[in-house]
Amino acid sequence: MLKFISIISYTDPDFSALCDNFLYTLKEVGLEAEHELLRFDDAAGVFNSPEFNHMVFKKLALTHKLLKEGHTVWVSDIDIVYFKNPKEHLLSLLEDNVLVGQTEP
Repeated sequence: MLKFISIISYTDPDFSALCDNFLYTLKEVGLEAEHELLRFDDAAGVFNSPEFNHMVFKKLALTHKLLKEGHTVWVSDIDIVYFKNPKEHLLSLLEDNVLVGQTEP
């Protein structure tokens, strides 16, 4: 079963507009019903701060838990904008592969 999730700091108001835009793009490409937005009470912090790193490791721990439960996991940050639904393409790439994306070395 595919689990499509995103994680947001519920207590950080700076992310509300970004989250609203993300959810809007999901609706526009037909992914809204398949997506689960997980809101944590932790502060997100700025990049590489202790708070930010805590959220990163929390996301990794949750992803690991879902994988151990047998789910196929698709994690998307909320600063991603979808112009079309990539689900079928991503699933077609999974045959005996693990997909990981990274924007920085």
